[in-house]
Amino acid sequence: MGIRSFAAELLLPAVLQAKNRSTSGAPGEKDEVTTFAALNEKLGYLSKAEVKLIREAYKFADEAHLGQFRASGEPYITHPLAVAGLVADWRLDAQALMAALMHDAMEDCGITKVEL
Repeated sequence: MGIRSFAAELLLPAVLQAKNRSTSGAPGEKDEVTTFAALNEKLGYLSKAEVKLIREAYKFADEAHLGQFRASGEPYITHPLAVAGLVADWRLDAQALMAALMHDAMEDCGITKVEL
């Protein structure tokens, strides 16, 4: 199973379930998360143990993407953080948040499934 199909299999059911849930922002409002501190502010619905796991996933992703930059010049980790911010807005579980943070690690960083 490729990483994209793995991520789709993990996230798609949760996204479909969350489709009718309200988000914290108004429609069209840009509230993009670019730091772990900003993401952490959205995680109040999770337990401390779950937040700790998400922090570990962030550290793993941050290290994996170290030295990578987006076309805009921003550190690449801002993309997984933004995705995780959307997942948190949908109030998905810790597993979905960890998948959001690490979704490009295999494809872009040479990380193996075993390492994940």
